[in-house]
Amino acid sequence: MSALAQILQQEIVLVDRFLALLQQEQLALRDIQPDALNTVVADKLHLVEQMNQLVNERARLTGAPQDTAAMSTWLAARAHEKAAAQLWPQLIERAREAKRMHALNGQLINIHLNQTSEALKALGQQQTMHTTLYGANGQTFGSSGSRIVDAA
Repeated sequence: MSALAQILQQEIVLVDRFLALLQQEQLALRDIQPDALNTVVADKLHLVEQMNQLVNERARLTGAPQDTAAMSTWLAARAHEKAAAQLWPQLIERAREAKRMHALNGQLINIHLNQTSEALKALGQQQTMHTTLYGANGQTFGSSGSRIVDAA
């Protein structure tokens, strides 16, 4: 197996691990487990660093740009890289799946952020409604937040 094929094989392994982390992230988002998210995010960052190193190593080895089309063209021009040419589409397919899952997880995060924002807004409005009191003269004044003090 050529050095390029070995790099591609390693990239596939890392992308598969990344996909597994994205699934864990999705479950943590679904079940609202922020502690689990912290671990997943740290693990994802570590894997991304490793994947970037392999991408850079592949680019150095081939001298080809890192984009998909250029790599496909490079492989097509080198018949002796049959193993790498077979691994490349597998890597691309997994990378597309990771991109899709990452986008979906981003949408889930946005849904949670919007729900949290709406809940905070509702709580702020509720507090405003409850803290406005009227005095004997008909003018409004705020409460102190303590029923005992406000009643005195």
